[in-house]
Amino acid sequence: MATATFLVALCCFQVASGVIHTHQYYFTATSGIPNFPEFVVVGVVDGQQFGQYDSFTKRMVPKEWLANEGDSDHWNSETENAAGAEAVFKVDIRDLTSRFNQTEGVHTWQRMFGCQWDDESDAVETFDQYGYDGEDFISLDLKNLRYIASNQQAVLTKNKWDNDRSDLDRWKHYYFQRCVELLKMYVQYGSSALGRTVSPEVTLFQKDSGVVCHSTGFYPDGVVITWKRDGEDLHEDVNMGETLPNEDGTFQKRAELTVSPEERKKGHFTCEVEHRSGKPIVKTLIVEDGKNLVGIIIGCVIVIGVVVAIVIMKKKGYNKASRHINLPKRKTRLSRSTKGYSAVLLVPKCSSSFNRRVVQKKEWKKIILFMLMYFRVTLFLSKGGSCATKWNYMLCNLGSCICLYLISFIIPKMDSFISIIKCKLQQSYLSESFNDAIKQKLTCCSI
Repeated sequence: MATATFLVALCCFQVASGVIHTHQYYFTATSGIPNFPEFVVVGVVDGQQFGQYDSFTKRMVPKEWLANEGDSDHWNSETENAAGAEAVFKVDIRDLTSRFNQTEGVHTWQRMFGCQWDDESDAVETFDQYGYDGEDFISLDLKNLRYIASNQQAVLTKNKWDNDRSDLDRWKHYYFQRCVELLKMYVQYGSSALGRTVSPEVTLFQKDSGVVCHSTGFYPDGVVITWKRDGEDLHEDVNMGETLPNEDGTFQKRAELTVSPEERKKGHFTCEVEHRSGKPIVKTLIVEDGKNLVGIIIGCVIVIGVVVAIVIMKKKGYNKASRHINLPKRKTRLSRSTKGYSAVLLVPKCSSSFNRRVVQKKEWKKIILFMLMYFRVTLFLSKGGSCATKWNYMLCNLGSCICLYLISFIIPKMDSFISIIKCKLQQSYLSESFNDAIKQKLTCCSI
């Protein structure tokens, strides 16, 4: 429904002054989908959903920001209207499947309608669009009080609805009176939720075919994305995406510029995002020459060298130390010789039992370290440079994965390695310093 999509974007767009408000409903009837509501109504004000009805619940349920607003009569009236539309839409979709000679499969019958109101000029605009199976079917021209058929199958519906003048007058009254009244009421009730502004987060993603400027997390949904080259606006080779909702009530939008990797080096490319939350956000495209990949490879070589060195040291006789090694205590014994008494320093070996329980408890540290470092590096590489292209990105991703895994594997082992070094140093200290001291203490015992 290309026209419907355009109308949604047009009606939801809010100018910088924040004086345009919209109130709209989405009706959807479906057939051929098991365990799914046959009819759903979604109400939206200024891009925020305020209520929902479906054929399972049979109730218009307000969202949290409106749950404590309005009286029960209002929501009961909304429920009655939705239930009446459900009965009509179920009949319509059966008639349409017959008209299109369809006996089975999944089919949809949708309606999008509402009004937009300028709270400064008090101007009102309306829209009313129907679609069948994702294609435009019929729309209402309220100024001329007539319907416009989008295909041959819709002509029969157009003739029938055009002849019902009382129904046309009823919709005219609704759009210019009741729709605007409801819109003003919802705007007043939801002043804190609807009046807030959230700045977008902008990121550039490079691909072989082009560069994507992705803006997300902004509210309200009116945003303008502009690609520029050397300060000049670009209109050709720019694919502007739709404004899509996020789960937290904010929105996202993307604009992809088709430009080759070679062409990116010949100009200064920027993406500018304008939103009512503040000043325009400008992101500059940075094209790197692959140094990131070289750095990762060098780093991995160094890490592998450290691993090899540790393996060689172990083969030479170093024992696997525990993470908690007890420091050696000073122990001595006296032995009798032909020349008298001599002191012998007993230094324990630099090894202890392996505490498996302690290792298991600390194993999560290695996992968290690996995940944090991996996602930090891959996020940096995906933001720009040669690693953001498809094949280089795969190589960078693989290299960073191997490198970071080796690092995360080695770091927990360093505790044991350092403990071995400390133990060996203390052995040396005890052996050298203890001889002189013990000789003085044993002078009286000489024969």
